[in-house]
Amino acid sequence: MTSAFASADGWKQRRTFELAEGGRGLLIVEAVTDRWGVDPHPDGRGKTVWLECLAKTPGVG
Repeated sequence: MTSAFASADGWKQRRTFELAEGGRGLLIVEAVTDRWGVDPHPDGRGKTVWLECLAKTPGVG
C-alpha cells in the first residue's frame, strides 16, 4: 500500500497522552505491518509512505 502526501516534512513517532485523539499513526503502522518506509518525491515536493503486510499461509508459521 502507498499513500502520497504534498508535505515533504519528515515523519517521526511522537509521545502522546493516553487520552489524545491523534499522534498514534506510526505506532499503529509499525505494529501491524512487516515493513514500512517513507520515500521523498524526486522533485522535493512531497513524499510517499509505503507499507507491506506479508501474506501468511493458514496453519503455517
